[in-house]
Amino acid sequence: MKLILLLLTFIFPCLLHGQFTLQQRLSESDSISYLPYNNSNAISVIGQVVHIVYTDRRDGAGEVFYKRSLDGGMSWDTDKRLTDDDNVFSGRATIAAWNNQIHIVWMDRRDGNNELYYKRSTNNGNTWSDDVRLTNDGAISEYPSMALEFQTLHLVWNDSRNGNHEIYYKRSINGGLSWTADTRITNNTGDSYKPSVAVSDTLVHVLWEDLRNSTSEIFYKTSQNNGNSWSNDMKLSNSASDCYAPCISANGTIAFATWDDNRTANSQVYGRRTIDGGSTWKPEINYANTAGEAYSAYHSFSGTYLSMVYNVSFNDDPDIYGRYSTDAGVNWAGFGGLSNNFSAEENPFVAIAGATAHVIWQDDYEDNLEIYYNRNLTANPF
Repeated sequence: MKLILLLLTFIFPCLLHGQFTLQQRLSESDSISYLPYNNSNAISVIGQVVHIVYTDRRDGAGEVFYKRSLDGGMSWDTDKRLTDDDNVFSGRATIAAWNNQIHIVWMDRRDGNNELYYKRSTNNGNTWSDDVRLTNDGAISEYPSMALEFQTLHLVWNDSRNGNHEIYYKRSINGGLSWTADTRITNNTGDSYKPSVAVSDTLVHVLWEDLRNSTSEIFYKTSQNNGNSWSNDMKLSNSASDCYAPCISANGTIAFATWDDNRTANSQVYGRRTIDGGSTWKPEINYANTAGEAYSAYHSFSGTYLSMVYNVSFNDDPDIYGRYSTDAGVNWAGFGGLSNNFSAEENPFVAIAGATAHVIWQDDYEDNLEIYYNRNLTANPF
């Protein structure tokens, strides 16, 4: 009886917080499986079809795996390995989907250094194209982040071809059939790295970590013409301490930006929002505001509904927490903890479709990192 009561103590709160279902383990190997560490999209949902991408080391150094659900997360197909070189690392993939098209970009070391590769599916993940190499500069190209608006793909990453790391951009306007040349969009003496990109109509937003002022700060720039030209850099963080893990999402002229901020004794999730396409930004807010360590926030729009997930750790025991806003980030409510056990649950991602929020994260519950999933069927009151 005591064991049953103990289990209910941990399971029942998860069900109360926003009607989340019981979590499912999605990765199927006895090796480690993990998600990207730079807030690039790892999950994409179109209607009832849920697509995820992750790195798995079951076959050696690390390969890119894809998995989908055709029934809104109730059941999942067997995973598919998308890269095929056991001897070199392939991973840190980002995914975007529209209709039956799925696009994936990842970092790959088959050429002796880190380069970016791309492949797509035009039939909802049943079959995939050959790999296409997107960078070719002899330097380190890594941490890709991709956003999609219909047939236009926007890709950013950090690249060391100029000595230090800078943010580069390229796009495809025909669903990945061809790509523009690389465009360098930062140019300063400090490293710029781990970018996050979001798009709404022709507004493209990029957020990244920047060391131009010695400490790690969060900088931003935008293109208002679909990536043809770019604004000047704008510093969004106003902290004397290091800031990490930027994430940006967008809907119309509204964009929401978050990052990890160490200005207090414990790391917290700070953020700002813009309602005019990035020209001006509201003051910073501590969106976690917890006594624990809060970090690794990721968020997603569906109309004016905005859902955010992040880590909160007490006594070195990280769990997944979440908040939601029905008015594009003006007011917030919390659906509390999505996970609550004795393992390390980290690196969450969320995507929204209709009335359902879909969440994935990595978890060492079974002694090695695996990918887990949960969904909230009543996430969107509209």
